[in-house]
Amino acid sequence: MHIIGKRKIKISFDAIVFLVSHLRLRIGFPMVSRKGVKNLCFTHNVIEIQALKICEEIREHSVYKLVSVATTGGESIQIKENLSIQSNLNLPPGGTLPLVTKVMLENTDGRSYSVNVDEAGLQFAKGLITYKEYKLLQNREKRKLTTILIASGGTFFLMSWSFLELLF
Repeated sequence: MHIIGKRKIKISFDAIVFLVSHLRLRIGFPMVSRKGVKNLCFTHNVIEIQALKICEEIREHSVYKLVSVATTGGESIQIKENLSIQSNLNLPPGGTLPLVTKVMLENTDGRSYSVNVDEAGLQFAKGLITYKEYKLLQNREKRKLTTILIASGGTFFLMSWSFLELLF
């Protein structure tokens, strides 16, 4: 039995398990029951695989030479031209994929460019946009993310405040 404000709400364990399992099933977490965890709905390295796919696209379609990739651990891995990105990572059998965050590209003049492993980085690597346009896209995305976070926090605060006002 939970008491919220002056109202008493009776919630059984089965109802909580049902709600949590239903919500987790929709967002891809393991289902919970009294017997424990039932199943896992997706693999744990989806982000790493997506980053690896974008790296491969950059390697295949780039107008620049792919020199190296940087991972979240701060490790920089030099890329050999005739091998795939995954082969260059030298993973032990059963090893986990590192998250590739940046790639280093080099033009014919020897000038190096560091780009993120995302759609804007792929556009730059294909030669569709200039490095200056790439940086402008990155700044726009940062501003958009900051605006969304501030708006979400403000909305959450206002909803919490109005909910508390309703209860008390």
